[in-house]
Amino acid sequence: MKTILVDDELLSMQQFEKECMDIQEIELVGKFDNAKDALAYAKCNQVDFALLDVQMPEMDGLELGAELKKLNPDMVIIYITGYRHYDLNGKKPLFPFGYGLSYTSFEYSALKVAKVGSHSIKVSFDVTNAGDCDGAEIAQIYVAPVNPAVERPVKELKGFDKKFIRKGETVRMEILLDESSFSYYD
Repeated sequence: MKTILVDDELLSMQQFEKECMDIQEIELVGKFDNAKDALAYAKCNQVDFALLDVQMPEMDGLELGAELKKLNPDMVIIYITGYRHYDLNGKKPLFPFGYGLSYTSFEYSALKVAKVGSHSIKVSFDVTNAGDCDGAEIAQIYVAPVNPAVERPVKELKGFDKKFIRKGETVRMEILLDESSFSYYD
């Protein structure tokens, strides 16, 4: 199937491109970071399958899907959504990113945020396995803009750490956020 991928985030695009390579039926014929170029390509070329980001700056992924369907009613379209889409629209998914279906429970304490050098921040905290089983915990650090000058996501995942913690044990986690964690491109 001749496939196009449309996503304005390079990291997401690279992830999906890797996943597409594992599926032999998919031939990735186009990668676009905007709806206009994707639509222009689809008007002149055969496209059977499209992976579309739901939230893009110039055209909503749902609108793009409708336009692509006009060109090829048999086209299969999959919409890519994530926590940014849910946050923006105030939706609560059943199992959000990082939900963690675990046989144990964890408690966080002793949060410390410290400046490191001139442009980095270290976030450190204790994580205690308060359950009855050993288990792994993935701690996530999100950054939220305050009065942004341009439209931005409500929050963005900027760091994480995973530790295996035995029941009753407490470990210290440290996550470094560098300058790029607080930057954006307009």
